[in-house]
Amino acid sequence: MKWIGQHIFDFISRFRNDVYLEDLPVTTESNMVVVASNGKISKRSTSTLSTGSTLQTKTEITQAQLNSMHTTGIVIATAPGANKVIIPTSCVLFVDRASAQLNSSADFNLSYANVMPAVYATSSIGHVRRFMGGITTDAVLSASLPYKISHSLTSIANQGVHANFDAAITSNSCNSVAVHFSYVIIDIT
Repeated sequence: MKWIGQHIFDFISRFRNDVYLEDLPVTTESNMVVVASNGKISKRSTSTLSTGSTLQTKTEITQAQLNSMHTTGIVIATAPGANKVIIPTSCVLFVDRASAQLNSSADFNLSYANVMPAVYATSSIGHVRRFMGGITTDAVLSASLPYKISHSLTSIANQGVHANFDAAITSNSCNSVAVHFSYVIIDIT
């Protein structure tokens, strides 16, 4: 059955199979979709999350976004709310390679939003040195996490996490990258 136009009903809808949401725009909203044990879908503000909970995001980065990540960062995790800090626990990249990535100066970095672009050993909170350099197949890469994540006790509060390259990668060398980022939120009040 195909509907043309808009139909709005005040009834509860139930789906027995998978539900897909297509063409969702990237947003900086601080809400997430949650599913209750009975299957009910609702939204929850990330600022109301209990501290210490382990969270994970999955961010699909397209070829066009990868080509411009040396000038435009990609949001990996949204700001957690006042007096809360994202502490990274792991970052794994699933890279769909298209051709050789020849720029050995292109490093993948994660940073807090207020210190973009990230620089290794200064503001990077996750790092892959020489991104896809010399790798001739698809790859799963793990970003190294540094021992020091900030030069200030409060500057990282209520900051999201972004990804960037510190130099341009070879154009169209990767079809896509799925970034799986795990973290905890701590309260610094």
